[in-house]
Amino acid sequence: MAYKDIISCIYKITTLHNSEFYIGSAKCFYSRRYRHIASLDKNIHHSKYLQRVYNKHGKNNLIFEIVEVCEEEDLILREQFYIDLLNPKYNSCKTAGRTN
Repeated sequence: MAYKDIISCIYKITTLHNSEFYIGSAKCFYSRRYRHIASLDKNIHHSKYLQRVYNKHGKNNLIFEIVEVCEEEDLILREQFYIDLLNPKYNSCKTAGRTN
């Protein structure tokens, strides 16, 4: 298994045009990034805010970055920490591990 396939982390998706962002957690960052882009491409992303920005400005407007690498069992706790700390505009649900 390649290193890129096993990074459990908290990540951030930032839009270049206004610096607003989404916070999430993933057992595998690269797989989760792919799923975000796939759902945005299909116009079915769970964050209506992120979907609107994607539809208007495109994929090149998004920056995916790892905020913190952490153990899988700590993902939800750490995601909630960052949601509470940063109050991300594009998280339609402010509870970690949920999409609505």
